[in-house]
Amino acid sequence: MRGTDAGSTLDAAGALAFDAQGQIDGQITIASTGVAERIGPLLEEPWRTLVLGAPAPDGSYANQINFRSGGIYSGLIPIAALPPLY
Repeated sequence: MRGTDAGSTLDAAGALAFDAQGQIDGQITIASTGVAERIGPLLEEPWRTLVLGAPAPDGSYANQINFRSGGIYSGLIPIAALPPLY
């Protein structure tokens, strides 16, 4: 998925699937520029960093969101749990 406007970009790529227990398994890599500044009032810290990642020296952000065994992880940090979806 790719979204752009005059000053912002957001790229998300990855693959998600269901495992044998009906839980989501996979990962999504997120890269953005200008998005963290736009959503700042809507998504406060530490959630903004857990979703978008930490800023690089050039102002871009990158992060990987992992889904496994009913958990959602920002890199290796658990941030949420999901029940089986079927």
